[in-house]
Amino acid sequence: MSMDLLNFAIESMQTLPTKLIVSAKMPGQLDHEQRLMADYAAGLGIAVETASEKMMERGKVPLSHDMLVMGTVPFVHHALRLLGAQLPQHTPYPEVLKPWLYRKVWQEKSLRRVLDRLQNGGPRLFIKPVSGWKRFTGFVPDFADDYRFNGVSKSMPVWVSEPVTFVSEWRVYVLHGEIQDIKLCDHGGDAQVTPDLNEIGKALQLYWMRILHQVVL
Repeated sequence: MSMDLLNFAIESMQTLPTKLIVSAKMPGQLDHEQRLMADYAAGLGIAVETASEKMMERGKVPLSHDMLVMGTVPFVHHALRLLGAQLPQHTPYPEVLKPWLYRKVWQEKSLRRVLDRLQNGGPRLFIKPVSGWKRFTGFVPDFADDYRFNGVSKSMPVWVSEPVTFVSEWRVYVLHGEIQDIKLCDHGGDAQVTPDLNEIGKALQLYWMRILHQVVL
């Protein structure tokens, strides 16, 4: 998956990047996926540099638009900010794609409201943050005092949905409204259970039309 993602990113740039900057917990110490990306880039003759999230956040990493930055969401977020860009609005459930959710999804004003209901015998629900990128990874808690909520503001708004058991999980790579590739995610489940390409095409067409409409406006 990591090399597929790197290939896709390079192709979208149309020319080889001058350097690949990969996130690392400590400079030079790469996780498995980051190591795969670094080795693959090096094989293409692309210079590779590692940096920690803190280094990127503090502007300690020289950047230019002909470089490719890959890593955690905060790492890439900091890089985009340093380059004068901004992340798009965080919208995990676009209104136009609701017909393909196949479950009820809604927003709650605060995490506290959801946890209070859970503590009082309410149903188990999938919870993830509304604002910010990866404030915490979405999950289905069994208890209101789950340790994964430690340090998280209980007043923050959250997305809530009915739990779903995924048999397989696939990633669709899209460039300018066109599908470039479809790959099974790492640990994505049963590879024999494949997505319906017709449904993906319908969803993509509606979503891309919405994006073009926003650009025109």
